Amino acid sequence: MTKKLYTCPYCKGEHETPGSFARCILDCEEKIKIEEEAKQKVKLAAEKEARYKEVIDAYENFEELRSKYVDDYGSFTFKTRSADIDMCNLILNSLGLI
Repeated sequence: MTKKLYTCPYCKGEHETPGSFARCILDCEEKIKIEEEAKQKVKLAAEKEARYKEVIDAYENFEELRSKYVDDYGSFTFKTRSADIDMCNLILNSLGLI
């Protein structure tokens, strides 16, 4: 009489008992979860770096435009109307400056 073997669907390991088979499945699922979390962290770090570069590029562009404005018109100040202040705050906030 041959023993029935249970094959793990993840690692294809063969097990003689249902208990060993179940433990293998749980272990494999935990390993997969850890691997997916690690991949997510790497992806998040790459996205964060890309967004940081985007903000720095936008800020450098702003600084270049502001500098040219100052060269052409002598000074640069934000207008005091509330709509302008709201827009400035929105821009500065999106650049992470406030």
